[in-house]
Amino acid sequence: RCGRGLVMVTSIIGTPIHELGHAIMCIPFGHKIKKICLWDPRAKNGVLGYVNHKYNKKNIWHRLGCLFISIGPIILGLLVVVFIMALCFPEAFSEYYSSVFSVDRSFYGFLELISTSINIIFSAISDGASPIWVKILGGALIVCVCMHINLSGADIKNSLGALPIYSLICLALSGIVFLIGSDAISG
Repeated sequence: RCGRGLVMVTSIIGTPIHELGHAIMCIPFGHKIKKICLWDPRAKNGVLGYVNHKYNKKNIWHRLGCLFISIGPIILGLLVVVFIMALCFPEAFSEYYSSVFSVDRSFYGFLELISTSINIIFSAISDGASPIWVKILGGALIVCVCMHINLSGADIKNSLGALPIYSLICLALSGIVFLIGSDAISG
C-alpha cells in the first residue's frame, strides 16, 4: 500500500520526464507524435503517461529510432539527475566529474570509479556549498526522477524491431576493425 502511494507522489515529476524522454527522441528520428500525455494519475489502465507516435516501418532510420525512443527516459533522466547534482550538490558533483575523466580505463579503474561514486554520495551530505533545504530538495527530485527512469514492457517491446539492425551494424563494424586491425584504430 505504501509503495503505490510513493509511486504516485514521485510520478508527478518522474513521469513527465520519462515521457519527455520518449518525445524528445522522436524528433531526430522523424517519428510523428500523434498524442502525448505527460501525467494522468486517474488512468483506468494504470499507465501514468504515454507518447503515441507513428513511423514508416520500411524506413531504416525510423526503425533505428525505435531503440533510442525506447531508452529516451534513461537518457533524459540521467541528464536531469546530473543537472540536479550540479545545482544542489556542486562540490560533490565537481569531485565526481573530475574523477570520471581521470580514471584508468581498465577493470580496476571501473572498480575505482564505483568506489569513488559511493564515496561521493556520502560526501554530498556534508557538501558545504549548499544549505540543507537545497540538499533535501535535490535528493527528493533525484528520487522522483530515478523511480520513473525504468522502461516499461511496452518500451522494451518497441525497441526490439531495431535490435537486428543494430546487431548488423555492430557486426559490420567489428568485421572492419578485425580486418584493418585494432592497432590502426587505437592509434
